[in-house]
Amino acid sequence: VSTQSTWGLVGPPEDAPILQFDVQLAAEELTAQLLTGVVDVVGETLAAQLLSVDFLRGLLGKLALNSQALQIQDQSHSVTLDGAGVFVLQSCMNHSCEPNCVVVWGPTCNIVLRTTIAVQRGQPLTVSYVPVAASLDERRAHETVLDLVCRLLLEKKK
Repeated sequence: VSTQSTWGLVGPPEDAPILQFDVQLAAEELTAQLLTGVVDVVGETLAAQLLSVDFLRGLLGKLALNSQALQIQDQSHSVTLDGAGVFVLQSCMNHSCEPNCVVVWGPTCNIVLRTTIAVQRGQPLTVSYVPVAASLDERRAHETVLDLVCRLLLEKKK
């Protein structure tokens, strides 16, 4: 077991806020609740690393940057389930305000990349990191750099 790779996912800069999440408080609460059990499984040194503020900040940042929101249709109960997952290959996809692919839930707990337009050989496949159907007001609520770029492009098209 190693804390070094964290699945090879890219994380945010060390000083970046992670969705206004209090990582220090989370580390303290996790340590208070889990330390004994984690020590029993992985030992004292690794437990201290896994429950450290630095490791948790990096892990949360990687999850925030690499997770895929999902809406899964449950036909048997006529409901839509909202969820998220981390799919390492999909997390390597580049963003576009006008993507040529969408990510959909596959039949065997996997995700499938579907093209939405004809893609030429050698053309990069792209996805939108924010919901394509989101209104400008919804995108403004996020106010990330990515949303700003998309908003400017969409406003320019009007």
